[in-house]
Amino acid sequence: MVRYTYFLTYCLLCLCWLFTACDDDKNSLASTGYLYLGVEEDNSTLTKSVKPVTDESLRVYLLSSSGDTVKTYDDYLEDVKGEKILLPVGNYQVLVSSSQTAGAAWEAPFYAGKTEEPLEIKSGEITNATVTCKITNTKVTVSYSEKLKATFIDYCDTVSTESGTLIYARDEYRAGYFVSEGDLTARLYLKNKDGNEFTLQRVIRDIKPQYHYNLIYQLSNEGDGDEEAGADFDISVSDEDPTEINCTISIKEEELAGEPKLTLQGGFEEGKITFRPQVDGVAQTPPEASLLMEVPGGIQSVTVKASSLQFEDLPQFDLDTWNLAVAKGFPNIDAETTEAQTLDFTSLLNKLKPDGNKNATHTFVMTVVDKQYQQKEISFSFEIKADVKVTTDKVVLWTSFAVLKGTAGNLEEASFIVREKGGSDKQIKSVTKNEADGTFTALITDLQPGKTYEYQAVAGEDEGSVETFIVAQPEEVPNLGFEEWSERSGRTTGALAGTYSYWTSNEGGKDIYWESGNLGAAINGNQLLYQETTDIVNAPNNKSAARLVSKYVGIAALNLGAFSAGSIFSGIIKEAGSGGATLSYGQLHNGFPTKLEGWYKYEAGDIDYNGSGKDKGMIYVALMTSTQIVSSPLSGTPVRFDPKASVVFAYGELVIDQTVDVYTQFSIPLTYYEGKMPDTGTPVYIIIMATSSKDGDVFTGSTSSVMYVDEFSLDYSYNAECFNGTEYSGLTPVSIKDNQ
Repeated sequence: MVRYTYFLTYCLLCLCWLFTACDDDKNSLASTGYLYLGVEEDNSTLTKSVKPVTDESLRVYLLSSSGDTVKTYDDYLEDVKGEKILLPVGNYQVLVSSSQTAGAAWEAPFYAGKTEEPLEIKSGEITNATVTCKITNTKVTVSYSEKLKATFIDYCDTVSTESGTLIYARDEYRAGYFVSEGDLTARLYLKNKDGNEFTLQRVIRDIKPQYHYNLIYQLSNEGDGDEEAGADFDISVSDEDPTEINCTISIKEEELAGEPKLTLQGGFEEGKITFRPQVDGVAQTPPEASLLMEVPGGIQSVTVKASSLQFEDLPQFDLDTWNLAVAKGFPNIDAETTEAQTLDFTSLLNKLKPDGNKNATHTFVMTVVDKQYQQKEISFSFEIKADVKVTTDKVVLWTSFAVLKGTAGNLEEASFIVREKGGSDKQIKSVTKNEADGTFTALITDLQPGKTYEYQAVAGEDEGSVETFIVAQPEEVPNLGFEEWSERSGRTTGALAGTYSYWTSNEGGKDIYWESGNLGAAINGNQLLYQETTDIVNAPNNKSAARLVSKYVGIAALNLGAFSAGSIFSGIIKEAGSGGATLSYGQLHNGFPTKLEGWYKYEAGDIDYNGSGKDKGMIYVALMTSTQIVSSPLSGTPVRFDPKASVVFAYGELVIDQTVDVYTQFSIPLTYYEGKMPDTGTPVYIIIMATSSKDGDVFTGSTSSVMYVDEFSLDYSYNAECFNGTEYSGLTPVSIKDNQ
């Protein structure tokens, strides 16, 4: 393999004496010099580059001895080569790197280098220095044997690391370059002539920089080592170059038996079983509960993560420690069979216990990997109820209302006692009863933020424990009416990397809360989000609205850029540039709103990028237990916002599919997903998003689409639409102010 090393050679020339009319300056020595940078190459890099580094867009950083950046140049060829750089006398370090992102990209190796020793600039002297600039990431290519191509009508390999993902389609022959950190996962998709689909997964541990990994897929009877098919990679090192790693993956057609399937059976509802082991001291028969495990490709590993008081000493177990879990009642498995097997949870249910006089939930997450590295995961839980006449269960709390929960052996006289701490009792008799599991609930409204409340489940003369909760004071979302605007600056990546100023809907001097595509658009002096001061909603103290415009952003002649949607969202920009954007959706929020309200108008253009028909605008709001990372790379797979992601527990949207010429008021209810309301104290993030092109994140839409949004607000009062499709749908609200 041809090897290259790139040297940056620096020549320092003395600066001529400076003369002025002041006699005091005539004899002073010059304390500056010129720095000249040149690029040379020889044959010593470990990975062959796709083009000389002299053709790359390189950034140059000059650092002082204290590590501060003295000067930055975004393009060596344009800004530095042949130019004199004036520097004060002193010690420096020179850093050089590629301008594009160091994530995952096609045919785009990332170069980096630095001076190892301090570079001393002396007055009146020439100083030379050399920087070796190497490829710092890992090269990956994928090839398929001719017999495999003839056997399967479709195939592609999805290769990913923590830094990014590339999809090697059947006709993809380019090399991908990945950040050299951690493991590389290759997931092969196959479709045979009968239309059956299969996936196989392989993992390369601890990939190395400057290495080339060639993934070679073949059928097992094409070469030696048939008996090893279905095992791990056959990894070999090239005789010609020790950095060339051939990873041969042999596939046995007869072992393509489909992905593992895990199916809960018996009394599970939404993955959960509720059971009271004893009633008045009398043991009860547990409900039927089992798991059907089908792993036709053969079991490679099974791992279970337990969240249970009785598994605190065994929070995770696998095939090597399975006997320890069996001793606790967990069902045994046959790891050698490819036949379907049923795991019976009867013994486990007989051993799981409540938490003293309180109910306890025991949760298990099982992950199965077959011998083709296909993976399947399932979560299930058992709520074990205490043998007491009445229990007061954990409250489910919003900002102005709550669902009280209790359990009683006799539901006929079940009710709740609730009071503001230090205040008088109020009995809530309007409860919803579930005879099947002995639970009862009540929905109370008109709670006051910042107040502490006490509540207790009762049934006749029997009383549960007294529990307390504090209603949080909701945070104000800054600039929710889009009144304040300011100019910010940020750095972009890619071929046109640099520092750019851009317009944002944030108060000057305050932290960023709202972001848009303006930073990426600023590369060529463009804008997607505007402050609108003329066409606004007629409301007291309203000064401005936000105008969102979809357009092509970039330099078409250089094939740099893409269609981009006008948008505004609560979150931050992780990275933006000519290669696409990576965003973090969500800002911390203390409160549980039930509606997003505001005003909009919209011009729906005809889609002129990647589609046809009318464009659509969209406004949505979601609550999450963590931020979501989304990305729109020009090469690679986009990662879109997922309203059904595990971190999302409430969501609402408005899709606008026609032109609306005048400001129109909207109200978007948030639906709180069943069983996903987080526990008190869990951090909550809110994402509010408006966009002029609903599918702009996948570069689809119209350059004629424009949206105006103004005077947004959040409502925290009880709204029945929040519970649509959830376990609380149909509850009758009872105001804490009313008498019963």
